Amino acid sequence: MTDFASLLVPDRGQKAHLIHLVDKGSFEAWAKGRSPEDRALIEAHRFDGKTGFAFVLLPRGNGFELVSAVKNAAELSPWCLAKLAESLPEGTYRVADGEPGKAALGWLLAQHRFDAYRSKSDEAERGPRVLVTAEPAKIEETVRLAEATALVRDLVNTPAADLGPAEIEQAVRDQAARLGAKVQVTSGEALAEGYPLIAAVGAAATEERAPRLVELEWGDPSQARSGRPPLVLTHGWMDVGASFQFIVDELARLEGETRHVIAVDWRGFGGSTGGGVDAYWFHDYLGDLDAVLDAVSPATAVDLGGHSMGGNVVMNYAGARPGRVRRLVNLEGFGLPDMKPDQALDRLAKWLDELKAPPSLRSYDTVEDVAARLRANNPRLSADKAAWLAPHWAERRADGRWHIRADPAHKLTNPVPYRAAEIVAGWRRIAAPVLWIEGANTDVTKYWGNRYPRAEFEERLAQVPHVERALLDDCGHMLHHDQPAIVAARLAAFLG
Repeated sequence: MTDFASLLVPDRGQKAHLIHLVDKGSFEAWAKGRSPEDRALIEAHRFDGKTGFAFVLLPRGNGFELVSAVKNAAELSPWCLAKLAESLPEGTYRVADGEPGKAALGWLLAQHRFDAYRSKSDEAERGPRVLVTAEPAKIEETVRLAEATALVRDLVNTPAADLGPAEIEQAVRDQAARLGAKVQVTSGEALAEGYPLIAAVGAAATEERAPRLVELEWGDPSQARSGRPPLVLTHGWMDVGASFQFIVDELARLEGETRHVIAVDWRGFGGSTGGGVDAYWFHDYLGDLDAVLDAVSPATAVDLGGHSMGGNVVMNYAGARPGRVRRLVNLEGFGLPDMKPDQALDRLAKWLDELKAPPSLRSYDTVEDVAARLRANNPRLSADKAAWLAPHWAERRADGRWHIRADPAHKLTNPVPYRAAEIVAGWRRIAAPVLWIEGANTDVTKYWGNRYPRAEFEERLAQVPHVERALLDDCGHMLHHDQPAIVAARLAAFLG
């Protein structure tokens, strides 16, 4: 692994090459303040501040400064300095005006190389390009983000022939050993009994590539007790369990690493296989959740949370298994519009038609394109969080493109009508206290129009026996991305 910590260091006034960052709006004013020699050199290179990542070296005796174009010099993205770190010679560098901020992440990642299949002679050894910063408190977090991203990229870039279940398990174990996390592996007869669909997918595999379920757990299971049992988090549609990392980080800052947290990938999402099915049934999620809780906390009620689709699942589960849930957190799992009996056959016919033309999911040229897609979906998602989440939400496959880690069959219409009366009957049976959190900027009408009025949701939620509510400002549907610190604080206070 690249030694990222040596590439981002505190600014103690050490000698460094200055990096002047300009954009198309600021370049002209900046250039007017330069010497005639600088302006002549810049003009000779036809540098105008408009071409992203272009740069010009400006000689200074035995050294040099440089000017580089970025999209917005006042708000740097994680990738603004990546091209420079990749292209510049060995040395120490300093941003001339301001701090690198988020752009320090790209500076680090640009110097990482996947060289597992290269000999040392394949590429000339290059010395480090070190960036100094006057914000030393941000160094550790940036280095950790770089290490996590590089690890995922290395796994994605490993050929499938060399990255089977055993290799993935070993990679998880290596990280767990380094970070003090816990690993639980289910395989063989235990896998067939507890997770038959996963076992079925790999039934034809050789012994060396036998399927297994690998769980990486935060915190110390021994800390789970009646007053603080495991916290199990479930994600929404087209999301992954890693999406909760930002909340887990904030919980650790508030409480220390004292809470045992488990985030699962629903079947057909993230790292969980879908079993080769052509449709997904809502009640299967409850069956999967029941099996997970039996595995991680067979004798103790858990704290259970879910976002969106996951929120709907955990509400139903808590009604069906009230004794298995100590406290319940629902992050905008609103439920769905009620369906009338005369809609059932039309919905079934639509599903039958869709089976004849299986859906697909868009793929992307680069992981940066994936991050851009995440930010297009949710403009409140910061660039650094999108960069971290992208290689968890998508993976690079044999065609060299990045594919969303989800089974396209999830896009099919669910042919089973949603009957609100049945759902609400389950909500009435929830024994655990419920924390309902929603974003002030969530607009449910864009999902359902007038088919599910707000007043109808309020009537449903009023049937839950014990509800505490929280409304978060400057926050949309992706609460765990938009305001992870506030969500974590609410969870910590509610869960105890």
